[in-house]
Amino acid sequence: IVTVAAGTVSIRYPNNTVCVEFSDRGVSCNESGDTADLTLAASKPLASSNQSLTLPTQSDGASGGNPDTGPTDVVNPFAALREAQAENPADSSTSSGARFSPRRVAPEDVPPGMRVVSTPFGDRLVEQ
Repeated sequence: IVTVAAGTVSIRYPNNTVCVEFSDRGVSCNESGDTADLTLAASKPLASSNQSLTLPTQSDGASGGNPDTGPTDVVNPFAALREAQAENPADSSTSSGARFSPRRVAPEDVPPGMRVVSTPFGDRLVEQ
C-alpha cells in the first residue's frame, strides 16, 4: 500500500505483475503500470431491507421526558415480565415461568464402562 486518502487507495504491484485497469470499478493504473489507484465512488446510500424495531415507552409521564414530545425512557422488558409475574403468582407454574430441572441419571442406569458426570445443567454419561 503506497497511500491511503479519503476515498482513494494506491497499491504498488510487485515487479513481475502488471496493473490491469477496471475503470467501471474505480481501478486505474499509473503510467509505469506498477501502481493501481482505487477510487471509492460517493453515491447515495442503498435502501435498507431491515425493518426498524420500535420499543414501547413508558406512558405514565414519570420518566422526565420532554412534555411536548412525551417520555423518552424505554421500558425494560425484563422488568415488565417480573412485574407481570408478581401480579399473577399463580401463573408462575406455566412453562414460561417454570424453573429449570436438570436431567439426572440414576446409578442403576449407568452402563458398564461408563460413569456419571454431574453438572448444574444435568448429568452426563462419559467413558471411564
